[in-house]
Formats: sequence, structure tokens, C-alpha cells
Amino acid sequence: MTINHNTDPFIQKTNNFFSWLISHASVEVSPKITVQDRRHFAQGFCLTAVEDIQQNEQLFKIPRSSILNVETGSLYKEYLANNVSIKASTKDDFLNNTGIFGQWETLILTIFYEIKVKGDSSFWYNYFQILPQLDNDTSGDIFINNLMYWSDEELYNLKPSLVLTRLGKKQSLELYSNIVNILQNDLQILNVDFNWNEFLYIASLVMSYSFDVELPVPTQSQNSNEQGKEEDEEDEEDEENIGYHKSMVILADLLNADTHRCNANLLYSDTHLIMCSIKPIAKNEQIYNTYGDYPNSELLRRYGYVEWQGSKYDFGEVPLINIKKFFQSKYFSNKNDSTFIDIILQLLSDNEYIVSNILEDETIVMESYDCYINGEIMDEFLCLVQLLTVVCENYQDFVQISSNTIGELGSVLKRIIKLYNNKNMLSGTCIINVKLIFDDRLKEYPNHAFRELNDSISSDNMLQVLREHMADCVLQSEVNSIKNCFNNLEIGKQILTDVDYIGELNSKRKNKRLNNSDVRGNNNNNKRYKKC
Repeated sequence: MTINHNTDPFIQKTNNFFSWLISHASVEVSPKITVQDRRHFAQGFCLTAVEDIQQNEQLFKIPRSSILNVETGSLYKEYLANNVSIKASTKDDFLNNTGIFGQWETLILTIFYEIKVKGDSSFWYNYFQILPQLDNDTSGDIFINNLMYWSDEELYNLKPSLVLTRLGKKQSLELYSNIVNILQNDLQILNVDFNWNEFLYIASLVMSYSFDVELPVPTQSQNSNEQGKEEDEEDEEDEENIGYHKSMVILADLLNADTHRCNANLLYSDTHLIMCSIKPIAKNEQIYNTYGDYPNSELLRRYGYVEWQGSKYDFGEVPLINIKKFFQSKYFSNKNDSTFIDIILQLLSDNEYIVSNILEDETIVMESYDCYINGEIMDEFLCLVQLLTVVCENYQDFVQISSNTIGELGSVLKRIIKLYNNKNMLSGTCIINVKLIFDDRLKEYPNHAFRELNDSISSDNMLQVLREHMADCVLQSEVNSIKNCFNNLEIGKQILTDVDYIGELNSKRKNKRLNNSDVRGNNNNNKRYKKC
């Protein structure tokens, strides 16, 4: 399972990796698959079928001892386990991802130790050689392309995508500071520097290549011991640290991912990780895994690539600020009440009666609302727009915020949610407003986001050109998603005239009092609303 172009240094590294994989890492590889160089398609290396593969065939099998994580790495097995000057509680926390050690901290520190301390003596040295290198050289080998490596100018090409609000630079700086502090004070590794560029490199490897590997099922004796624990200790099962180790899985991370063409899946046994086909794979067909239900924007942010024809899970986003601006412009452009929409949204977010009794501790006010490529729209978005439509059309009934109006707002919201959940019922004006909000959002995108994308990208292109194309692809994915939601908005909905919709809102409220004296006092509040 080698590539016969030994003049290429990276191919030599790849051949060394596959030799190590079999001879030292004890990985079992099916003779039906081989490695293929796809760097000229900006895909690095991949695995392909050399003959037809049936569904549920084993493609390769990796011992748990050969994957890299907190438990198998040299940092714990060699350094911490044998260092008597380090507290036992620190060692336990490190191994169990508890206390000051989260999953990210432990894996970053583990990889740091293998690369910076162990170097070419690391068991995983040949594995690290086929990953993007610290200098992130883009001249020929594979390189890291996630958004943390993009310049401000390159990131500008992603506007107005909300992926720009999720870059995580601040959180990364905080994580870096925390890890440096742990290295020096808790792990007492003082003679090895760990600068920001090195941290960013290793954190990007973890982001792009790691798997959350389920731990082996506990033995019967371990289960018996667990049953003796107190109730309060059982709460730990809800923590993110329990049940898996964030791990680098050799060979499995060599697979390219595709949400449309996924044909393999990683399975777990107590002793091995096994990659199996989940559908028939034809000869010469590439083997694909999947990283999850991510849109192109998140594939780019997390992993540094896009699916040129669009992800199966693409979505666009409508920011809450756009909704606020729309209702402010339509209903209050000539009124001196610029805070009305903000007050209503604040009540929907924070009022205890509305949040606890009407929304049942869920939320309807979000920073943004997803609009999916399949035309699906978040229920929260539609119900919020319907509520704001009713409230703005009946402005005088809500302008004086009091216990009465808070109770009335909650009652109207409850009825709107029920009408939509049970009957898919919305008013005509709500539908118009949703379309106008979609239209306003689409106008924020540049013209080229509406044109057909040229997906012919090769490694010969300048990095800047590649990133421009990837940014265009993300914007087009979002535009297509919002357009599909616009076009499919009325499908499956009961759209009533505004008079009829208000009649439905009032039908079960006639001659009823709001039985919430803690919210609205003892006043009878039987408002009936005019049409939207």
C-alpha cells in the first residue's frame, strides 16, 4: 500500500507512514483499498477501492493502543506516571479529563509532548510527518486551511456570513494561556517553550483531525462498583468528559469527508477501532467518512475545506438584528418609539412567567435563525415573526408595558405556538413579513454569491485564489439555503387571511380571564385583536 514516486519527499513520508502502520502500529488494512495522491485536487491523500467492496466489509482495524490520546500518549505513560513531584490528584485529573483538564487541554498537551519533547523518538513520529507541518507550507504538501489561518482580507470575503462571529479567537487565546499555565505550574515542564504559533498549529490539528472515541464498555465488576456510588456522584455522567477520549486516530483521519458520498463509518470494540463500509463501494471509488451534520461554513471553519457542490446540511442564517430592523422600519419608522421591539424581545427572553410557563424554559429569541438547504425553517423563527406581526399591528394594546400586557403577551404567544404546532397555521401578513425579511437578508450578499461557482481548484492555484473560491462557495451555500426557504415557505402551511387568523387567536379566549394573578393582577383582560 505505497505510492511509487519516491522523488517526492512527501510521498516518501507517506510510504514510511504506511510501513510503520503495519509493522509497528499493528493496523490491519484490507487488500481491497489503497492510498491515492489527490493533492492536485486540494484533497491531500485519500483511500480508494482497488476492487469492488460490499456493504459492511472491514476496511481497516486499528488497535486502541495505537491511537493517540491522554491514555496512550507519552506525557501520561512516561512523564506523569513516573514523576513523584507531581500531585496524584493532578495525574488523576489529567487522565480522567477532570478538574483543570478538559478534553481539549489534555489532547493538545499530549500532542505537544510527542512533537516537542519526544520528537523523532515518538511512537507516532511517522504519523505526524504526513500531517500538515508547523510552518503550514502551502507550496506542495497538505496544509491547514481553517479560518484561524486566514488573513483579515481573506476573512472579509466571507461577509455577511455569520461564521465570522464564530471564529473563536478570544476563546483560543484563553485556552492557550490556560495551557501554558498548566505546563509550567501543574505539569512542571519548564524547559520547553510553547509559543502561540505552536499552540495554534496543534489546536488546529485537534480541530481538523481528532475523533471523540468512545471508551470501552466497563467490565461487570466495574459496573458493580459504580452501583455503590452516591446519587450526587452520578451527576458526573452528564459532564462532557465522561464516556470518550478526544483522540487522534491514525489512518481514519486520512479519509476525506463528504456529506453526500459518505460510504464508511468508524465502529468501536473494546480493543479496536474498525472502519467499515456502510454501502457498496465500486472499484476506483474514493472512500469517504463524514465529520457530522455541518454546513459548508462550519466545514470551512473547523476543517478548512468546503464541498464545492454544497453540503447536504447547508443552511443560511437570519440574524435577530435583521428581524428587529425590519419591524422597526415597517411599523415604527414614523413613530418615536425605537425601543418597543427591544422591550418585547427582552420580555420574551427574560420574563419568568413567559419563559417558564409559556416557553417551558425553551427559547424563542435567538441570536440567529437557521434556514436549511432543504427548505426547512426553524419553528422559533416563524412563531417569533408571527408574534411580532400581531403585536405590532396591535401596538396600542401593548405599548404600555404592565402586568396586564405581559400576561396578554404570554397568552398570545402560547396560542400562536399551539396554532403552528397543531395546524401549521400562520397569517398572510406573517408570510409576507417572513419573505421580506428573507429578501432583506439576501440583499446583504454580494452579487457573485448568486452566480454558478467554478469548482475547478487545483494545488497549482495561489492560496489566495483557493480561499477566495472557498469563501464564494460558503456564501453561495447560504444564499441557496435562504432562497429555498423563501420558495418553500408556503408549502404545508395553512395560511389564513389576517381576519381569520385573529379569529383563531381569539376563539378560545372569548369570555376567558387570564388566570395568572401574579402576572397581571385581578383585571379582566379579554382583548380581541384586529387583523394583522
